[in-house]
Amino acid sequence: MLCESAHTAFTKKKGQYCATANVSANHMDEKITAELYQKEGSELVKIDTAVYSVNQYLTNAKPEAGWPEERTSLFNTLVETVKLYGKVSYAYFNTPDEMSSFNVPSHTVAELTAAGFAPSFTSDDATLSLVLNSRTAVRLYIPGLTVGETADSDETAVKGRHGVSCFEITGITPLKLEDDYEVEYGGKTYQFTPLSWCCRALDLDGGSPKNPVMADMLYEYLKAAKSYQAIM
Repeated sequence: MLCESAHTAFTKKKGQYCATANVSANHMDEKITAELYQKEGSELVKIDTAVYSVNQYLTNAKPEAGWPEERTSLFNTLVETVKLYGKVSYAYFNTPDEMSSFNVPSHTVAELTAAGFAPSFTSDDATLSLVLNSRTAVRLYIPGLTVGETADSDETAVKGRHGVSCFEITGITPLKLEDDYEVEYGGKTYQFTPLSWCCRALDLDGGSPKNPVMADMLYEYLKAAKSYQAIM
């Protein structure tokens, strides 16, 4: 069978079959239409259609009966945090003037530095950015870097924002926001985590005033995800 809307074959997960759609946080409220097709001879015949959104899933997500109180509480906190992340992300890309209206706990550069998230280099050496689309990534921009160059640590430079070359680390999930990465290039080692961008954003570092709110939100997302995973 195929999920025709995404042209995706089903995969088996936990004894059931599913199709996967990658959705960026700022599109959590948008409907996803999946049309289920079954092959009959040489023809594909549509047998079902499902319309759903990430926010619908989050609204319907409930802790299982019999869970300990702590797990139930952390599950609910994670769900509400993801919902808030969606709202903050939508405002970040569409209505930045509204970002200050969200009740996102505030954090400081000192707090994130103490947690080990500060980069090993200054903004004069290199800059960082996060790609917050359906597949989160962190980008390292080093002056003079050109597309196709290879770092001593094997990363290959790609075209980033506004055509500027960068090294891009992909596959960043919420739990990987704190992972350490090292890029060795030009005789220097650039050590950072995805949340190193948050350290820079909270310091404003010449960036947009909307960035500190997103930085606070990403740190909250990491904390909620880590707390829930710890009791799984």
